Amino acid sequence: STLAGRSQVCEAAKSQPQLIWEKARRGEQALPALAKALRSERIAVRATQMNPKLLRISEPQIRKIMPTLVSICGGAEQAAYAVVWRPELLELEAASSLRESLQAASSFFGNLKDALFLLGQTTAPPSVKVIARQFCREYVVGEYFLMDGASVDDRPVWCKPAVQMKSLGSRARDVYLIYCQKGVVGLDTMHPCWTFTTNYSPSLKKYDYCDPQILGWAETSVKSPDQVLPGDWHFPAEAHKTQVPGLWPADPYVRSEDGGQQRPVWLCTHPPRQLRDTFDMLRFATGLVWLTRESENVELLGHVVKNDPVYSGSSKISFLDCADFAHIRRWSYLRLPHTTASGTVVKLRAWEPIEICMLFCMDDTNQLEAGEVELLQKADFRAMPEGSIAKSFPTLHGATAPVSKVVWARTFASGMLEFPVPVGPQGLPMMFIRAHIAAHVLGTRPCHEVRLLAGEDIYLSDPDIAKDPMDATALPKPKPVMYHFVSPGELGYTGYSLFKGPAASQHCGSSQVQMRLESMEVLSVAMLLFPLPKMEVEQLEEPIAAPKADAKKRPSKSSRQGSKASSPPEAPVVPATTQEAQAAEAEVKIATPPAWIHASGWQDLPQKLHASVRASPESEKITCIQVFTKTVQSGEVLEVPGCGPDFFALFLFKQLSPQRPDLLRHLIMREPNLLTSGQQFGFFFSHLREELGDVLAQRILCQDLTSIIPPGPRGSLRCQAPATIWPKLCQHGTEEEIKQWIYERKVEILAQETGAESACRILASSTAAAIAAPQLQQRCATLRALLPTEELGPVLEAAAELLQMEAHSLQGSFDTIQEHLGSDEAFKALRENSRLFTLHTELIHFFQVLNEKFADHELRQLYDKAASEWVKWPNFVGRADEEIHTWQGRLVALFRHGRCQERVRNFGAGAYGAAALAQSSGLIPEIPPLID
Repeated sequence: STLAGRSQVCEAAKSQPQLIWEKARRGEQALPALAKALRSERIAVRATQMNPKLLRISEPQIRKIMPTLVSICGGAEQAAYAVVWRPELLELEAASSLRESLQAASSFFGNLKDALFLLGQTTAPPSVKVIARQFCREYVVGEYFLMDGASVDDRPVWCKPAVQMKSLGSRARDVYLIYCQKGVVGLDTMHPCWTFTTNYSPSLKKYDYCDPQILGWAETSVKSPDQVLPGDWHFPAEAHKTQVPGLWPADPYVRSEDGGQQRPVWLCTHPPRQLRDTFDMLRFATGLVWLTRESENVELLGHVVKNDPVYSGSSKISFLDCADFAHIRRWSYLRLPHTTASGTVVKLRAWEPIEICMLFCMDDTNQLEAGEVELLQKADFRAMPEGSIAKSFPTLHGATAPVSKVVWARTFASGMLEFPVPVGPQGLPMMFIRAHIAAHVLGTRPCHEVRLLAGEDIYLSDPDIAKDPMDATALPKPKPVMYHFVSPGELGYTGYSLFKGPAASQHCGSSQVQMRLESMEVLSVAMLLFPLPKMEVEQLEEPIAAPKADAKKRPSKSSRQGSKASSPPEAPVVPATTQEAQAAEAEVKIATPPAWIHASGWQDLPQKLHASVRASPESEKITCIQVFTKTVQSGEVLEVPGCGPDFFALFLFKQLSPQRPDLLRHLIMREPNLLTSGQQFGFFFSHLREELGDVLAQRILCQDLTSIIPPGPRGSLRCQAPATIWPKLCQHGTEEEIKQWIYERKVEILAQETGAESACRILASSTAAAIAAPQLQQRCATLRALLPTEELGPVLEAAAELLQMEAHSLQGSFDTIQEHLGSDEAFKALRENSRLFTLHTELIHFFQVLNEKFADHELRQLYDKAASEWVKWPNFVGRADEEIHTWQGRLVALFRHGRCQERVRNFGAGAYGAAALAQSSGLIPEIPPLID
């Protein structure tokens, strides 16, 4: 309709002749509709020039989809760019699905900015080619590859590896295509631009000013450099008479275009439910806890949104808002079936210390029943002070009572854990899980974190619950004293908090674990040492009270105080009992701290203001005598012994490390198409747990969680490549390639036990390939202990069936032989006859038959008296009883013959040989009896 539009159409027809072949009627409708939706004829014609298939889209479909797409992409140019490379976007049934998918992606991390960046990652080309005249611009010409997760000023980053410039030798460097919002330094106008530069680091997220050492730039604000028009790239003037030094002339021969690699699936074309299910699977696989097989009916959700059911199997009660327990605050939700009964035990495997919080729906008139409270207290759950866990609480739809602000919480250390489920007045509780510091006194009793305030109790009160019967032989422990802070001391004003646990740890011997601390954060732990007062104090004699002076009567001259020149008054006579008490008190104050404190790395921390505690306002104040500190690294477990009868200790902590980053967020930012690969990831995760077990599977997932493959061509997936990681595998691999990748991890695990060459040959057999990796490790460890002088690889290659036996069965075979023949013979027999490992039950029966005629000490004598026949005993294990009895008869005959020969050799063959020998020597030898 305009001159510019006709010019664009002519240029499009010359570059794309197939535009003329399209049906004129449909083109007449599609092109104006596209120009109207984009509000630009130039953009519409250029889009149809790049992809003529857009002219085949109907006008109603364009009017239905394009306005929503323009608002999502942030402009007409980006929307046109999206439909050029993804014309299937215009074939969606409803435009609302695009907006819903974007909202679902933004809810994963709590902000729209991350969702838009994910959308840009799936829209950006995997590679960009920069072309120029021959032998010109060698530094910038080449193929640039998209860097996973890298962004500067909210735009992706492309990199050309130095290996593509081998001709430059040592001058070859990585070159980057980076967007700069501030513009080029030195120009009159500061407009956004794309730049070529060699300076980049992963920590760079935003330019304060453009890099002055850039190689070239193009003034534009497009989302990717392949949208830069030819002739817009500027480069510094060269040493040529036609160019002015110091200027940046445009080079019309340099152009950047798409590299031609297949683009990933666009994020918003997938249903929101599918994206969310995949995110929950990823959060579960890389999260804090895994569900065990016993708790398969329980669901672990890493992302709870509005209208989600509170309990599985019932939509009567749903969430309206999670408030402070939202997933963006690192909370996960443990959803129970609505049919769960009171006392049901939930079993989990925690990979790091966690805290579990239970919320109940109840008002002030309805409280937990006594039996449910006792159930929680037996599991060491405690009602937390109001406001210590959260300030605002979830809002529910369909609940008959609001969510109570009483939170029952408990911390757990890493490993297997279990806890019972109580039932409140209005039904089951809501369970939320987060990472936390696990501090336990006496190894098992959990502590809570509290601020150091004057008047704060230093111990938790133990509930009156049924306890295990005490050992009658054990000495009674002193009753702990419930102290509270008089002053928190210097540490209380420097950000330290208190581990507040049960008072049972007050009297703790050095052989006990007073405090067990586990954390994934770096902590500064301070131990405050207080002297323990004596439990029994003798009654002191009260001093004779002086007579009260009458206020109206002037004191006599004899009772007045002397002058300075007068002699000093005599010192009062202190009773002996008071002197003894003071001496005892002095001994308590100078008691030496336990020797293990400095031996285990605790350092003295001088204090100007010491903390002090007391039991009651009338009691004596107890002041901390010394403070020790120690740094606990991430993942370290600190176990502190007891302080003995002279001291009790309080433990304070302060976090030194910053908040840990969300690794799943970084992973999805690098690999956004993982959200669209839910089916492949589900198959990968289930097969990985089945083949490698939970521990090894979690270790592999965490290793590849932070692995980044350097930018390069995305050729066909090769599972043999060491750089292949599971996020790439789940996006581009088939089920067969996934199985092969997991099989190779299994070979690597077995190679650590048997050697690389032997591991491949062992797993090539169908018998060993079907065994999970943890069982292989356990059985190999058992075999290595039982065959210390043999190489395990050749043994298993010759007898792969050994791996089919359970570890306790392998150990049982050795123990059976050792019990009857001794350790040396057991090692020798199993080394020479490895098949005996598989005959545990047969060995037990075999020696039961032999014990009918021979005792164990006689079996050991068969090596000397029936060696020719006894060496065959491994061949008879597992045979029928008739054959064993026949062979046993030959052993009996040979054993008798050997005994007779021994008697003749020792005492002679003549009559009364033993008596004559005793009469001549005076010694009575021991005569072995013949076997019956």
